[in-house]
Amino acid sequence: MTFFEKTFCLFVVCSVQLSSSVFGQIDYRPGYYIDQKNERIACFIRDAEWEKNPSFIWIKHSEEGTREKKTIEDVREFGSEREIKYIRETVQIDTTDDRLSKLSSHSQGGYVEQIVFLKVLVSGEASLFLYQTRAFKRFFYQMKEQEIRPLVYRRYLDGDQRSVLKNNQYQNELWLNLNCNRAPMRAFENLRYSESSLVKSFQRYNDCRSETYVDYYSKKTKDILNVSIRPGINYSVMNTSIPNVPQMQDTTFRLGVEAEISLPFRRKKWAILLEPTYQSIQRRMISRQTGEEVGYLDYHSIDLPIGLRHSFFIGENSRIFVNGSLMLFSFTLRGNLLVPTLVEVQDAFTSSTRWVTRPLETHVVSSMTPSFGVGYGLYDRFALEFRYHMNRAVDRHLLGSTTRYTTIGFILSYTIL
Repeated sequence: MTFFEKTFCLFVVCSVQLSSSVFGQIDYRPGYYIDQKNERIACFIRDAEWEKNPSFIWIKHSEEGTREKKTIEDVREFGSEREIKYIRETVQIDTTDDRLSKLSSHSQGGYVEQIVFLKVLVSGEASLFLYQTRAFKRFFYQMKEQEIRPLVYRRYLDGDQRSVLKNNQYQNELWLNLNCNRAPMRAFENLRYSESSLVKSFQRYNDCRSETYVDYYSKKTKDILNVSIRPGINYSVMNTSIPNVPQMQDTTFRLGVEAEISLPFRRKKWAILLEPTYQSIQRRMISRQTGEEVGYLDYHSIDLPIGLRHSFFIGENSRIFVNGSLMLFSFTLRGNLLVPTLVEVQDAFTSSTRWVTRPLETHVVSSMTPSFGVGYGLYDRFALEFRYHMNRAVDRHLLGSTTRYTTIGFILSYTIL
């Protein structure tokens, strides 16, 4: 194992141990619940990032307290201030499976009365709610001082069982109730049965009525994209089996712009990374035997790695993250490698041949390479990352796979968006 690999492995082990020791601290977040007596009780709620609506919650009355399970029979409402909110309601729910393989030919759903926790997406004069399971997703709405009603939407098969048809009754329902500007029905026909589309419709209505409302959905989905400036230092070592070419070590500057696209689940712990990066290497090669210059490397490129990042939150404002990337594209701006090469020449007077050493200049082309990083982020603004780039082939076509360089990088990051 090389020095680079040993250093990187040690850094990873230390980071994972640290994150594991404090990982549990962010399981519970400050919140509240309202009990059967209609009393509001401050507590810490286990942040499960519910992908489907829960039927119970775990709470603590203090950060170091014992956890307690509160079922739907115990809780009328729970949430955290203006971030997330669930309410217990008795509603009519279409429980038929909406997965494509389970669709039937019935255009009307099978409604049953259930007591459930509804997720509040918008709360105001016109409120929007969501109930979701693995088999279906159902939306509900409520106009001021009225009962909660389902927004009817159903996919079903035609008589030949070949085409999927849709019952879009919810569009007519919203046209009748959210039509603040007396728009024609066609204005609602493009309204999709999704969180983003329906939330926008309820936002427009409440804005039109000049009513105060709380938008819980946008608070959870904002900051999906973060853009950061990432300068840093790369320390590279190039090894080659070409005769008389020594190992080359160099410290160079790099500059990147990272787009971090957070995935909307698991408290945004997973993210997709895109990081266009400029790097340059300019290095003279000195012979091991004579100490004279025998060649040089002049390489400038813009790389585009694509990767995945996972974050371990260790508090409200800090995190440790690990990520892996693959260099899918590398645009060489300038790439020249001059190395001593044995060539056969013929003496013009004696007609004999002999081998001499002459410089050979060739174009450098680098290969796709994986890289791995570990870092620490603070206040969603600053970050420091240690990154290890595995062996990267240089000029594979002309010099073979014996010429490679390995890089470790120290990267500073500042989020601008």
